[in-house]
Amino acid sequence: MGINIDFVQDCESVSYRWVIRGMHLQYPNHQQWKLVRCTQGKIYDVVIDLRQDSNTFMKYYGIILEPGYSYNYILVPPGFAHGFL
Repeated sequence: MGINIDFVQDCESVSYRWVIRGMHLQYPNHQQWKLVRCTQGKIYDVVIDLRQDSNTFMKYYGIILEPGYSYNYILVPPGFAHGFL
């Protein structure tokens, strides 16, 4: 895909049913790629394009992630907010 990503941090969170992890992002000059997966249970993951010069500015995409399915990961680019339920 021609993407060169240097992951510098790994984070893991555990939530109870119906807990919303609100939309979060980094400030410009500190933005980073995020590789999101679900290892147990199920999550509804949402990303929103916050790049003002983008044709998809303020458009969002949502996907259900579950362990064991082929769509078990989502790669979130810099400039996008990300949250999940």
